[in-house]
Amino acid sequence: MNETGAHEVIDLKARQHTFAKVVERSFLDLEFDERKAIRWFLLPDKLSVVADPSRSFGQPITNEGGVPTKRIAQALNVEGSVAKVAKFFEIASNTVRDAVKFEAQLRTPLAT
Repeated sequence: MNETGAHEVIDLKARQHTFAKVVERSFLDLEFDERKAIRWFLLPDKLSVVADPSRSFGQPITNEGGVPTKRIAQALNVEGSVAKVAKFFEIASNTVRDAVKFEAQLRTPLAT
């Protein structure tokens, strides 16, 4: 916060201050404590897949159960059943689907 009580946002790449109101929409998937971002929800409008530096060294995991999304995708490739994978990891079937969706997005190249 600055002297006026407003939050300051610093663009680390450009190494300069930026206007919080302009960039705050890009923070919608971040959870903050009093000073910094502490969690990043990796699927828009969902809390099921998260990057949290305090859990699993920040790798993408399920918020429920803390299972690495990569392991869920691998298990589904082997088992072939969302229900079996959900039961094995003791998580909801929707969480399995979200983890697999996230992993698929990682393999999809961005448009240039």
